[in-house]
Amino acid sequence: MTADCRGPRPDINARGAVIEHNGNRGMTFDPGDEEVLRPAGTGAAPGGEDQPPAPPQGNESLLEEGLSEEGFEPMASKRTVVLWAFICHPVHGSEGGLGFNWAQALARAGHDVHLVTMPTFRAEIEEQLSAHQAVEGSVTVHFTKAKDNAFARGHKGRVSFNLDYLQWQKQALRESRRLGLDGADVAHHVSWGALLLGSRLDRLGPPLVFGPAGGGQLTGHELRGYLGLSLRDTVRTISVKQLSARLPAARTVARAGLIVAANAGTEALAQQLGARRVEHMLLEGVNESQLAPAARRSPHSQDPIVLWVGRFLPRKGAPLAVEAFEHVRRAVPTARLVMVGDGQRQAQTQQRAKELGLGNAVEFTGKLDWPSVQRLYDEADVFLFTSIRDTSSAPGMEAAARGLPVVTLSHSGGGGCDHYPDAGVTKVSSMPIASLASRFGQAVVEVLTADDYEWRSKAMLDFAAENAWDAKARRMSGWYEQLLRAGARC
Repeated sequence: MTADCRGPRPDINARGAVIEHNGNRGMTFDPGDEEVLRPAGTGAAPGGEDQPPAPPQGNESLLEEGLSEEGFEPMASKRTVVLWAFICHPVHGSEGGLGFNWAQALARAGHDVHLVTMPTFRAEIEEQLSAHQAVEGSVTVHFTKAKDNAFARGHKGRVSFNLDYLQWQKQALRESRRLGLDGADVAHHVSWGALLLGSRLDRLGPPLVFGPAGGGQLTGHELRGYLGLSLRDTVRTISVKQLSARLPAARTVARAGLIVAANAGTEALAQQLGARRVEHMLLEGVNESQLAPAARRSPHSQDPIVLWVGRFLPRKGAPLAVEAFEHVRRAVPTARLVMVGDGQRQAQTQQRAKELGLGNAVEFTGKLDWPSVQRLYDEADVFLFTSIRDTSSAPGMEAAARGLPVVTLSHSGGGGCDHYPDAGVTKVSSMPIASLASRFGQAVVEVLTADDYEWRSKAMLDFAAENAWDAKARRMSGWYEQLLRAGARC
């Protein structure tokens, strides 16, 4: 059926108060403006009447058409948003930080956000929220009773972790109903951003927005040598190509008012499953305070630094980075490769560097804290992104925020880089595979010696600014309005 899914607002106490919902303690705070460590947004929680802002003088016709002054996005009203985030941490990168960043950015956009998450990082969430208060919107955090050690049991993709995630969705739905959140304007599922596993949030009532999400990206057959024997990748490929219509994804896509895809592969999968509407948005974002003040004019020195950041997992393609760098050294003998992170393929990658005779030209730093990583982004001259399969790239966005040109694979599984700007990103075709490392290395040398280096750097800065959390929240708010004004299925 078609209906306006807005109902009575959940009972919200005074701004900044701690709210009791039948014994379940929810923290309520207002969003602030200060920067939080990687890649955090700021502040959060309720208050205020649900009234659209008064239109500026002279813009009545725009309001009647539901457009902003720019004419391409609906003017957003203050809405009550239920936001589901399985794992939520104020200062973690990757998906751990998504829920916190989305909650704060949407609150700064003027919405009242009800964040439903696990209690795993409750202390960190409460500490960050209590330190930042403002007046635009609000965030109320509701902690489910799911196992708070689930995060320690594994990473995304492991069977036990996925089972924990599916079980958590049942608890989150029960809790959301108990709290009266079925009367919210919009239900928005942001984490995990895995389309194949779907979302039970579609059963709550308000129109569902799912994403940004991945799950449809696949490893090109020619790149499987870098993965090795991977049962996980085989199962994933079969799931996407043959089983997706039988997985939770099919129901979610059928009932969602909007699927937000983080890469081209997921966009194609959602359309294949019959999505009513699909939009594109990268998974990660940055704070405006993280943006470099200006583009870089040229590489820093005669001893350029090539930077790689990530976990040493098979799908990250770390050996490819070393093989490509061997070709860089032939053209630029003073170049250095700095590889940040740890993981199961680190020893193999170190051995590969020795086999290629790279010696001290490759530095393995291990896992570093965020300030140290950000310092390396500023010192580096080019960022190397070699992922064989990824939903999106948090390091790629962080590099863009510092105006650092990127060299990456050109394929739909490569971390959403199919949507990165051609001006600042050199995209290397994976075929023919025999010459991939050589061509990757040549692309790096091209960036290091480019006359238009400053232009490339500016393109990356502009791209990062477009993906700042507040900009993403404004864009998402426009989609909320379009969904509600069109009338969405409950």
